Amino acid sequence: MPGSLYVYDIFQRDSKLCGKYDLLLLIDVLEHIDQDREFLLAVCEHLKPGGFLIIGVPMRQSLFSAYDLAAGHCRRYSQSRLNSVVKASGLQIIKSIQWGHAYIPLLFVRKLLLRFTKSESTISQGFASTGIKNFLLSLLRYLDFVPALNITGTSSFLLAQKTIDEDY
Repeated sequence: MPGSLYVYDIFQRDSKLCGKYDLLLLIDVLEHIDQDREFLLAVCEHLKPGGFLIIGVPMRQSLFSAYDLAAGHCRRYSQSRLNSVVKASGLQIIKSIQWGHAYIPLLFVRKLLLRFTKSESTISQGFASTGIKNFLLSLLRYLDFVPALNITGTSSFLLAQKTIDEDY
């Protein structure tokens, strides 16, 4: 598959890269960025007019734990915070879906258990698994097909589009 790899500071806004992309993906990225609004503004400058952005983020700040800190997360999102950041960057929200509703109790338990874990063991203890645990957890994904009754999930995907400006 032909293509190029660029490693570059998106805040530089290189004119060779701005306005060039039909689709950008930020899957498990935004929660690691301290200045998420400014970052999204820079990302949007790289989209073509009418281009799309797909964002995947963890939800429910109440689930924020030592695991999130160890993973480098600055936050988890609420739907209103995510919508606000996306709209402030000049994007139109097309669709947002949440999933992982069945994991909510498990993540609360993990949050509680990690309070008694040494920081250097947080990742291994917070996500420790065995074959049987993985199998049982994998069964929970089928519960995402059960209507969630507007309950916020543990993760969200959002599709947004850069508006087409008459100046283009």
